Amino acid sequence: MSDETDSLPVPFENFTQPMLIEHSVGGEIVPQRPIDGYINATRLCKQAGKLFADYHRAAQTQAFLKELSLDMGIPISTLVQVIRGRGDRIEQGTWVHPHVAINLGQWLSPTFAVQVSKWVFDWMTGNSGSHMPVHVQRYLKNKSKIPPAHFSMLNEIYLNLLAPLEDYGIVPPDKMMPDISTGRLFSDFLRRKGIDPSDFPTYEHEFADSSRRKVQARLYPIEHLPDFRHYFNNEWLPNRSIGYFQTRYARALPALHRILRLPANATGSD
Repeated sequence: MSDETDSLPVPFENFTQPMLIEHSVGGEIVPQRPIDGYINATRLCKQAGKLFADYHRAAQTQAFLKELSLDMGIPISTLVQVIRGRGDRIEQGTWVHPHVAINLGQWLSPTFAVQVSKWVFDWMTGNSGSHMPVHVQRYLKNKSKIPPAHFSMLNEIYLNLLAPLEDYGIVPPDKMMPDISTGRLFSDFLRRKGIDPSDFPTYEHEFADSSRRKVQARLYPIEHLPDFRHYFNNEWLPNRSIGYFQTRYARALPALHRILRLPANATGSD
């Protein structure tokens, strides 16, 4: 086998939840552990529409795992780790060694073979970024497009909702965009006050997953920021946030309930 094998560390098994490397695929997240490069095979297979169990039971896979185990001196049970029942702060599912992830990607499809190889190479060479959640990546991609006299819905939702959720270990997938949902409702709120937001300027909004189509997002004049923060903290957050997450990402609900119990102004409102 290649000498590259020696550069891959033996995994750190008794880990607590790190900040994960997040690979955005089709609006969902496939996480990778920065400490050892292990990739969540459960999530990866889901995005490919296949089952890890089918890959794992194949005779060719078993032969590969046996050979890799002998070559690296690592038990198969360590090359393929199953994490269960550790609570929301630990990313559960089946995690696989980087070499296993590459082999799994080849089994899934040519597209995933290329993608997973790139993830592993980037991790090995230290080019995986700073392990930022996808919503932070999206924020950074767009922040320079916001003029000083305006604010964006993403900026405010990140500061008032997504960042507090991340503080509790909850990182909603990239396909969840409460900033878009909230923006529509806030626009209705402005119309009821006699303000037509359709006249506001827009900017080209990019996503963490560069394969997603860019969209035109609304810029809000800064004088409406107090109105927005009042609306968000007194209407959307207490009255609509539970319903929004209930049907889209229920694992966020315990953390969301904690945020809702915080004193007024504790989530960044004026």
